[in-house]
Amino acid sequence: MCLPIILYAVEVVQHNESTIRMFNAMVDRAVFRIFGCASAEDIKYTRSVVNLPCVDDVLCRRRSVFIKKYVTCFPWGNLIVRNAQ
Repeated sequence: MCLPIILYAVEVVQHNESTIRMFNAMVDRAVFRIFGCASAEDIKYTRSVVNLPCVDDVLCRRRSVFIKKYVTCFPWGNLIVRNAQ
């Protein structure tokens, strides 16, 4: 499993609970294979040490960065973002 490909795929597919769970499982499996972690706690700890957050967290962070840039780039951006939520 290749982490860069998995993380790229997160950006290009539609997101719902099942795909997010699937991507988290794939990242967990990659961490298991790369670092030889034996338990779920080890995998969780290793992900925190190497700064590999949950897919949900990555998506939320990217969305907030996009919205901040969108609002600052367009004079009407703030109005659109407020009405979209």
